Amino acid sequence: EPLKDITRHELVPDHIILSDKEKQQILTDYDIQPSQLPKMLTNDPVSMSIGAKAGDIVKIIRESDTAKKSTAYRFVVEDSK
Repeated sequence: EPLKDITRHELVPDHIILSDKEKQQILTDYDIQPSQLPKMLTNDPVSMSIGAKAGDIVKIIRESDTAKKSTAYRFVVEDSK
């Protein structure tokens, strides 16, 4: 378990677990299945810090020089070890 809350570090972008309604809206808007999103493991330090569980979709908001803010999504999966 992490000793510090790494989400407070200036280099870690905002991570937000989507609600079921938001999750469904993203999948509908992009016409995709969750498995088509990039993956994020449940044992990732940020996943553990925000309490993400397998099956969640996490919205990541990064600062961008060109777009001001950039949004990405990750599908949380169990570590296969």
